[in-house]
Amino acid sequence: MKVSVVIPSYNNESLVIEAIQSVYNQAPDPCYQIYEVIVVDDGSMDRTEQVIEAYRTEHRLDTLIYIKQQNGGPSAARNTGMLRATGDVIAFLDSDDLWLQDKLKHQVIEFQRNSQVGLVYGQYINRVYQKNNEYDEYPVIKRFYKGRIKKELLLLNFIGTSTVVIKREAVTRVGLFNTKIRLAEDYDYWLRIADHYEASYCESPAYIRRFYGEHNTSGGRSMKMLYSTREVISSHIRTLDLSDQREVLIAQDISEIQTYILLGDKMGALRKIANSRTSGLLKAKYALLALVPIKFIHHLKARRGVRLSGSLRRE
Repeated sequence: MKVSVVIPSYNNESLVIEAIQSVYNQAPDPCYQIYEVIVVDDGSMDRTEQVIEAYRTEHRLDTLIYIKQQNGGPSAARNTGMLRATGDVIAFLDSDDLWLQDKLKHQVIEFQRNSQVGLVYGQYINRVYQKNNEYDEYPVIKRFYKGRIKKELLLLNFIGTSTVVIKREAVTRVGLFNTKIRLAEDYDYWLRIADHYEASYCESPAYIRRFYGEHNTSGGRSMKMLYSTREVISSHIRTLDLSDQREVLIAQDISEIQTYILLGDKMGALRKIANSRTSGLLKAKYALLALVPIKFIHHLKARRGVRLSGSLRRE
């Protein structure tokens, strides 16, 4: 099976080569061939082009393709790579992440086992960097699902973009990433694929997701992400029956409460708790968490992987 790898990059000259190298370090296996690695430079103003060209020349990599375009965001960059891709499947890797060595070997076999599978994803590891550039690693163990996963995915966005491999034929059927969505555009795309295909996953961690600075403690949450996720869910929830819709809306309430808490917005959290569809017990639990000093919550979340919401949690 021929694999095309799409790597969007923007002003990331210091990390993009490590990402590329992690692709070429994949364990060889007769079930797949890395057919092309497509780096889409989304209007970088640093030395990304020079460092990639130097790396390609040094290692004589005819399979490494570099494309530069005007800045349009990650959706536009991935779309460019997908349109250029000619492999049987397309794998995504963000330029600041790292694939683990056996990723493709474990994932490609899932397409061969079931012809109805259009998307394969997997576990991953969070690597959190400190100011001195030392880091800690925390495996992200989630409950994953196979088959038709639309409802489960609306309850919880459990798919890490850099773990994903999709059939190229899915691009013809589903289309490209929606460039009008600047955040949660990947979430929207997985949901669209789930409308037409089954999904599968590999239990082994697929990649290392790297965090720096303030992004470490917030887990990437922001009010902009909250609003974008809300819009994505609203556009897909109508395909579910009424009882499943209510379950999804409760999960969304919980996720939004968590976002307010982790961003340190106590009043916003309390307002959301009061208006949420959650039970009285959960409302009391989150009201107490909203009053706990935010530094303490961040410390617990970073050091012990605390789940604020039990089984319903959105990354």
